Amino acid sequence: SSAAFAVPAHYIIMAEIPSKEFDAKQEKALKKVTKAGGKRGVEIEGAADMGGLHCFSTYIEEPNGDEWLLLEALKAMNIVCAPDEEERKGCSGHICKSVYSTHVENKHMSYIVYVPKDQQEKVDLKGWFEAVNKAVMGDKVAEAETMILGKVANDPDAGKFILKLKDEFQAASLQYLRSTGNFPEAGADDSDDEMVFGDDFDCDALEDQAAEPAEPEVIPSKEFDAKQEKALKKVTKAGGKRGV
Repeated sequence: SSAAFAVPAHYIIMAEIPSKEFDAKQEKALKKVTKAGGKRGVEIEGAADMGGLHCFSTYIEEPNGDEWLLLEALKAMNIVCAPDEEERKGCSGHICKSVYSTHVENKHMSYIVYVPKDQQEKVDLKGWFEAVNKAVMGDKVAEAETMILGKVANDPDAGKFILKLKDEFQAASLQYLRSTGNFPEAGADDSDDEMVFGDDFDCDALEDQAAEPAEPEVIPSKEFDAKQEKALKKVTKAGGKRGV
């Protein structure tokens, strides 16, 4: 990275939730989570720039529903990127986010809401968290100036089903942002799935698709017999001339 690069003010995160100390058994998972978070941050930055968004909601698989690993994933998403960085990671510290992760067997779900300091007049961190926390009937785990972390356990007796609650989280997150003017209203042809992506979202494929025009659909040609070959040649020649 460039030594002359000045860190933008919106990347400086004050009073963030302190990281947990992980034991040797969790180091492998931590590395995997940090790598995935750095990659997701770059994807969020690109997608937000394309859509002109300052708030985003996303799912990430690697923390496996663990709240402390999810915190590390968020921090990796917010890693500072210099403009001339060869291998970019993070880069989305200026974008407000709600991020959630579910256990592989749907035993629990963790979630975190992040709003950088310079966006907090526009986006209410506590209001956003309370909206999603209420929707999933969860509990606050930790809170700091720019982020709030929560968790909910699967509990059928209490009507808490993680398979359902992850959809409730996503819906509540977008509903809150739209109600406060921080997310565009969905049009008739839009869906929230197109605006909220998870581990199956491929930004590179989206860009490739936009760059490559679709092949036009044409009516298949008829097979001509020997008697029509002369007429076909004449038509083809005339058509080519007319096209020019």
